[in-house]
Amino acid sequence: VLGCNAAYNRIGGLAPGERNVISGNDSEGVNMMDVGTSHNLVIGNYIGIDVSGLVGLGNRGWGVAIQLSASGNVVKQNVISSNERDGVYFGDAGSNYNTLIGNLIGTDAGGTTPLGNGEEGNGVLLGAALNRVEGNVISGNAGSGIGVGNLYDNKGNFILGNCIGVEASGTSVVGNAWSGVYLGGTRRNFVGGTTSSESNIIGGNREGISAAANSGYNFIGGNYIGTNAEGATGLSNQWAGITLQDHTAHNVIQGNLISGNEGEGVSIGEGSDFNHLRANLVGVTVDGVSPLPNGADGVRIEAASNTVGGMYPEDGNTIAFNSGDGVMVRTYSRNAIRRNSIYSNTGSGISLADGGNNSLPAPLITAVLSTSVSGTACPGCIVEVFSDEEDEGRVYEGYAVADGTGDWTWTGSPSGPYVTATATDEAGNTSPFSAPLMVWRKWIYLPVILREG
Repeated sequence: VLGCNAAYNRIGGLAPGERNVISGNDSEGVNMMDVGTSHNLVIGNYIGIDVSGLVGLGNRGWGVAIQLSASGNVVKQNVISSNERDGVYFGDAGSNYNTLIGNLIGTDAGGTTPLGNGEEGNGVLLGAALNRVEGNVISGNAGSGIGVGNLYDNKGNFILGNCIGVEASGTSVVGNAWSGVYLGGTRRNFVGGTTSSESNIIGGNREGISAAANSGYNFIGGNYIGTNAEGATGLSNQWAGITLQDHTAHNVIQGNLISGNEGEGVSIGEGSDFNHLRANLVGVTVDGVSPLPNGADGVRIEAASNTVGGMYPEDGNTIAFNSGDGVMVRTYSRNAIRRNSIYSNTGSGISLADGGNNSLPAPLITAVLSTSVSGTACPGCIVEVFSDEEDEGRVYEGYAVADGTGDWTWTGSPSGPYVTATATDEAGNTSPFSAPLMVWRKWIYLPVILREG
């Protein structure tokens, strides 16, 4: 089906007999192109599979292509699978304001069996701006589930409420061979959102979300990465849950559940600076307390000037039960780790390696009373005080500022049983946790008086 300068047409439908089977063609299944091609609806079709919805019969090009400034079109509730190139392609800077909603892309008509697109094609390739990919199952494809590539001015796309690498119910794996979502040289996109209906379920892929090639200013929020749709059991991505690499900077990772992955929860590589991780659950289930560990560090940073947590109470991450360190910082400096709940990780709560964070030493706690904690640290450093059952920092208690000689005192009643502390210097380097010290409490023992009769 080819649409050039065509508007307000409908291809297919949801009523009996309205479905088209658009398969086995030498080029695209549906190709909408040119500036006048707008407000068309492609709905309820089988594109690249046979009439049973169970057997691949791919088109030799894209399943659906929207390109050359075609805009404002809707592709809804189709099965788009087994095509030789990407399942759906949005191309060039003018192909904006299109919507892809409620489709099965890379599976059979039941949404459970892989019939992937492309020898290395993606389920969806976004090379344009201001498009919306919402409520689809994008699984079983030979490349990434969704690729947002630096083809044109491809910013401001919304990727919301999809099952990516899992089947339609979000309970078992139908993985994509590469990343669930790949952001390559693209900016100001939204992967997930702030409401439950906007959460993407991303599991069973090589990586959950991968950003590279100078991607920046993207928002990754509210997703379930490595878990089922209930956030209770693992649907592991094979590597990290989220990877930022190759100068990927100024991204916000907020409010995600990042657990059950085989590698790190979050991995930030060289040159990927000024990213902010806030209010995420890393290594636990959606209840925030039950273990669902990642197979390596909770957060691994090999870059500079990133922030894990923040200055405000709502910024703190929970990073627990991971099979490596809670947070590992290697080589690079100015990575602030503030106001988090970090506990029960196999390695250290916070580890600095190869000069990471300038090897800032941990504070020394010299006294723990029922009403205060005091000690020494680097002069002028912010000292954060925590309670924990071991030697990490499960409960953030508060902070103090070390004076010019390094002395500090926090006034309050720590919950214990042990107290630890971190220091953050003026450059934004955070230390490991201090050695723990037990809370000392006063006890008053009253006499027991026995009287006869």
